[in-house]
Amino acid sequence: MPIRDRLACLDALRAIAAAIVVVHHAGPMLFGSMLLPRGYLAVDFFFMLSGFVMAHAYDDRLREGLSGTAMLRARIVRLYPTIAIGILAAAAVMLATGSDPVQTLFLLTTCLLFIPVATAPDNAIFLLDGVQWSLLFELVANGAHTRLYRLSDRSLALLTGIAALATVAACRAHGSLGIGDVAATFAGGLVRVAFPYLSGMLLHRLYRSGALTVTRIDARGCAVVLCALLSLPAATLWWADAAVVILAFPMLLANAVRARTEGMVLTLSEVGGRLSYPLYALHLPALSATVALATASGLKTGALPMFAGCAAALLLAIATHALLHRRPWRASPWRSRAKQSLLHGWRTIIRADGALR
Repeated sequence: MPIRDRLACLDALRAIAAAIVVVHHAGPMLFGSMLLPRGYLAVDFFFMLSGFVMAHAYDDRLREGLSGTAMLRARIVRLYPTIAIGILAAAAVMLATGSDPVQTLFLLTTCLLFIPVATAPDNAIFLLDGVQWSLLFELVANGAHTRLYRLSDRSLALLTGIAALATVAACRAHGSLGIGDVAATFAGGLVRVAFPYLSGMLLHRLYRSGALTVTRIDARGCAVVLCALLSLPAATLWWADAAVVILAFPMLLANAVRARTEGMVLTLSEVGGRLSYPLYALHLPALSATVALATASGLKTGALPMFAGCAAALLLAIATHALLHRRPWRASPWRSRAKQSLLHGWRTIIRADGALR
């Protein structure tokens, strides 16, 4: 099976997870109620995808001599422009709705520099574009990856098991895995990223060794399973989130890397995969702008404002992707220097390296 087809299924799942995050946030903002209360677990699935895809894209390169600095530089060039646009858009919305310019400038500066700010225990650590917290921990995991790839299979499995126990402990302490995004639970973000990222790396080793058997589940079947897992009702048992992340997600990913993807499903998967990160990174500013416009127009929360907000998020994602992949940007000296730091072509990395995001 061509490698393009195998990764296309991961693209499909990443796109679905991003869409579920949008609905998860749009519900209380525009619909008036939480529609997908467990949608936050999509972030944990993103982390797991990232561990797998980064291992797939970089482990061999690192063993062949690619420096950890070059790998991190590639990740920053991949992730930063899109989230920076989201931060700028969020700042523009704040200014347009009457926020204090000095405070907005302070938040803009700290967010662009990836400096978390604890204004209150229950406030987001990145107040402009709230999803930025997950990118921070993603980059921390990527930094650790530059050392973890050297571990033996047994050592990596042991470390993954320890991370699983830490995940259970975090669930027991907080009642769920909805941690890491606010000041009060910020440290828990390290625990939250550890197991899924490590398990993604471990699953990639099993995949490369042939230990993951071929399944008859195609991309559509995997998509149904992911939608079901992320559409579960609010957890009433403290261990429920841990069960999904530790048991269900690895089994889903193990199936997805061997799932059949062809025809129109393949095309849609690849398109969705390219849009998944800008959709995730930019949806909150788009939703906030929609809230402001709906309030100014006297519209109440409901299906129409929510549809408008989700559509605005998708359009912003499409526009941003088009902007960052147009020829002047692709030919810019800054991007060319980043490209030259890699051992192989930039386009291959973008196609393989599409995590979380």
